[in-house]
Amino acid sequence: EHEISAAMPSAASSQKELRFALLSLFPSAGLKEVSEAAKVGDFDAAVEILRARVTGVTGVTGVTAISEVPALVAAESEIATAEGSQPETKEEEPVKTDKTGGCEEKEPEEDILTEALAAAKKDQCSEKKKVKQGGYSHDGWQIKCEVDISRTCQSLRTLCSQSKKVEEAAPTILRYVGDDNTAAFAAVCFERMIQREQEFDDRFCVFYHHYNGAALLYEVQTEIARYAFDLPDSFAPLPRVFLGHFKDCTLDRLKASFAACKGQDHDPWFRSLAISASPTLYAFGSEAPPLSCFRRGYGCTDLSFRNLTISVLQEACSISSGRAAGVVHQLSQVAARFGLQTSGYDSVQEKDAPQRLGGQMLQIFIAKDIVNQYVYRSKPFGIPIETQLDLWLENPEALKDQLDGQVRILFDPAIFLDSSKGQLFHYCGDWEFLGGNVEMEDSRAAFVQELRRILGPVMKNGPKEALQKRLQKCRQR
Repeated sequence: EHEISAAMPSAASSQKELRFALLSLFPSAGLKEVSEAAKVGDFDAAVEILRARVTGVTGVTGVTAISEVPALVAAESEIATAEGSQPETKEEEPVKTDKTGGCEEKEPEEDILTEALAAAKKDQCSEKKKVKQGGYSHDGWQIKCEVDISRTCQSLRTLCSQSKKVEEAAPTILRYVGDDNTAAFAAVCFERMIQREQEFDDRFCVFYHHYNGAALLYEVQTEIARYAFDLPDSFAPLPRVFLGHFKDCTLDRLKASFAACKGQDHDPWFRSLAISASPTLYAFGSEAPPLSCFRRGYGCTDLSFRNLTISVLQEACSISSGRAAGVVHQLSQVAARFGLQTSGYDSVQEKDAPQRLGGQMLQIFIAKDIVNQYVYRSKPFGIPIETQLDLWLENPEALKDQLDGQVRILFDPAIFLDSSKGQLFHYCGDWEFLGGNVEMEDSRAAFVQELRRILGPVMKNGPKEALQKRLQKCRQR
């Protein structure tokens, strides 16, 4: 109990701080479980609740039993926003849908307790597999990141040799997260990212996309997709939403037309189809290195997010530009209250809007059997680099090339409506905004409800089928 209490900040009576402390102590628990446990308002009681759910037993003393239970299955949460609800003792993969949004039933997975205890027993004498380092923030929040280097994944392939993995995997993360409360949260997030990479490594390639000013635009598009395709509230932010824009566009065509794009990847047509991303957490050769951009994100100032959002609402909801402009004004005011960056949407800002970290991050998984159809390796500004992409991601040493730099993704949203093809997970620098539930006034869950209150009347401007058709309508360049 003493070790657990040492990681607990003195202001533990705050439900938000309690939630964060529990998240740090139980990295294998989902944020939904953490949020429910935090509602009791008492640290010791909340710890017992989560112990029972994670280990299947109560009354365990110390943290050894907790820390030795690996997160072998991706935790359900806003950090894993492509997921729906899950049973208390079983993890669940993101909801699988077809392109029309129909949900498929999933077969129940094996009991997570059995898996976890078996793995813990197997690894109990393998301390060298995990790399630990860190300290505490000034408020007493533990800054800790564990990386199991015995399990392969794409980011760890950046660190070629085994000795380099031991020396750099976790310590590199800890060097970049900082030493404050946000550092403690960031370390937990990066630990989970690598765990998810390891779980999905046999089926998916992974990419990291950072943003800040685009956050409201992405959230608006996601809410439209939720209504059109019956997606869960926890679904991750969608960078693109018009499925029809991709019907006649292939990656080869995108690259072939690149020379004609004014401003290269800043060309409006190119931007409407593709996003930039990094192929590894350790991509320091990228314009937006993941470890450096977690807090503040990454964005461009040569476009108007206000005009883009107005255009999305007009095309998707079939409303006038004047009405769309009024909706964007309301949305930007709500977004400002939740700490999102809104300077690109409205010149009038809320005086009492909180000043928070605006960094947003997507962990993007694309199935290995289709990744060459949707992703290409690039230089800055999207200039293509001819590379056998799947081999580069799987075995860079075979190509005598380093896994670093950046890529461009042809971001067809239809891929992510089918979890066998693509999955999205959301993270952000502001831990108060991440996940939570509708009762938490600063959480993304509460923000989604506010978005729905404003967007509901315009989305339901006609039959849902009509909205679906507009999203699926092919366009001409």
